[in-house]
Amino acid sequence: MVKKPQIPVQFRYYDMPPNRFVFALLGESWRRNYGGDISELHFHNFLEIGICREGGGTLVIEGQNLPYHDNMLSVLPQNTLHTTNSGEQGICFWEYLFVDVEGFFRTYYRDDVRKAEHMAANVAKAAWLLTGEEALPLYRLVEAIMEEERDRKHNSSEVTNGILCALLLLIARKNVGVSDVPAGNYSKMRRIMDALRYLELHYQNEMAIETIASVCHMSETHFRRQFRACMHMTPLAYLNFLRVEKACELLRRTDYSVELIAEKTGFQSQSSFIRNFKEYVGKTPYQWKKQIKKENKMTDFKISAYKGW
Repeated sequence: MVKKPQIPVQFRYYDMPPNRFVFALLGESWRRNYGGDISELHFHNFLEIGICREGGGTLVIEGQNLPYHDNMLSVLPQNTLHTTNSGEQGICFWEYLFVDVEGFFRTYYRDDVRKAEHMAANVAKAAWLLTGEEALPLYRLVEAIMEEERDRKHNSSEVTNGILCALLLLIARKNVGVSDVPAGNYSKMRRIMDALRYLELHYQNEMAIETIASVCHMSETHFRRQFRACMHMTPLAYLNFLRVEKACELLRRTDYSVELIAEKTGFQSQSSFIRNFKEYVGKTPYQWKKQIKKENKMTDFKISAYKGW
């Protein structure tokens, strides 16, 4: 049997600012020709919420081509395959929020883990593309968060968290009537959730894929297949991504040597660490640390590690 060619996708990941659950991509740099020569779909490690300020085109969500125009709102859960393409006019202007939904609900429902997981699951049930009129309460809340992020006034983080709470609860409420077998990936994600938690706790250790699969009560072959279907990458690639993400935290917050960081994040050698770091971040650890030192007057940085945008 001839195998179907795999569709190329990109995992565009972001590093959330410390002690925060949201960051924004705002301003004129997001006025651009979306799509262009890029044909790949991509997905993120956080919920993406976008407002189209000007222009129009097509938003591709999980294989559906949805036309968009100015004043429309997109809500794309973590791990939702999508891409944005400008129309014939070429230039569009979007602004975005990225939200750590699970982190927020773990804090908000700190004494009720099940409630936190239930609310995060409701937010992740569906992707939406709505006009401002269809989603007026959501639209106003997103606008309010963007204004807080734009101006950063006194107590801005606390105000943002308050508005964010209302926004996520409204999204969860909107999704209550959505089937538990959503168009997106969350129903699949539940099959490997125990493995993701296990990797988060044990990424420093050397481990066999068979061991990770056993956490989900699957054979190694079946687990590999399920993991790739959910994450669009192999378990090993995800583990290396997670290690690089943890390395970024250590590079930012400590003066540890690259060799020590490689050891603390589970890489078997310094050369393996540098190779994987450059693959995911686009720079060597030395280059990235140097950049952070230059920019680190901004504890309010927006993005530190990313692939694509």
